[in-house]
Amino acid sequence: MSYPAIIEPSDHSGMEVVQGYNQSDTTLATWAFSILSALKAHGFDHQILVDRCHIDMTLEHNADARVPITLTRDMMAMAIQITGDPSFGLQVARQTRPTSWHGLGYGIYASNTIRDCFDRIQKYSRIFSTSGYTHYREEGDCFVVELQIHSACSDIISASQIEAILATFVLTYRHLCHDRFPLQKVTIPSSKPNNIQNYERMFKCPIEFNAPVTSLYVPIESVDYRLASANQTLAKESDNICEQYLAQMDQPDLITQISQYIVK
Repeated sequence: MSYPAIIEPSDHSGMEVVQGYNQSDTTLATWAFSILSALKAHGFDHQILVDRCHIDMTLEHNADARVPITLTRDMMAMAIQITGDPSFGLQVARQTRPTSWHGLGYGIYASNTIRDCFDRIQKYSRIFSTSGYTHYREEGDCFVVELQIHSACSDIISASQIEAILATFVLTYRHLCHDRFPLQKVTIPSSKPNNIQNYERMFKCPIEFNAPVTSLYVPIESVDYRLASANQTLAKESDNICEQYLAQMDQPDLITQISQYIVK
């Protein structure tokens, strides 16, 4: 199969497990493998991304592994060029699983309500990515969830990456609510494509393109119903795993420890 000319990847210094809190922003390696799975689902050989981005496939089975966000940005951009699908990020969302979010994924599934789910995401979102955070507010009869990107990462996170995360939220909560997760509106930073069928199929609500804020608008009465999958014991254990993982992330790596010792 022939491929169009694609961008050269940035220097990511390889895909490695981050033992300490890396100086550059990172995401779980599972996100990179979701991108590969989405490319395969499109009918393309994912090996081109593996080769060009020097992806260490052994990390696929390392739940703790992290990779630079610049890597997943370049992978996403290449995949869009290969497939010609500007909505490719939505397809990545379809490849995510609860384990794609480490302990946070199971904490979400074991939460009492949708509100509890977003409480956990607000608290532990750094596990998935250090590039931004999620918060929510109540606005009239709407529960509004916003995805914010840190200013230092604004040039690193692409619109397709944001779409993928937002779509992951939607698919996850529809599954939790047995498809009873109505959306009143979605706002995304992407430019409106010529064909918006994939976006309409995903969000099933009015979509505001070229928006300054990435957000989901959910009827407020739908966020406090008890979920059938609620399990307080499992939720607490998942929270403990999240706390341990974040503590590991926040430990200075060996190079940083040596540098601090020399300075001292």
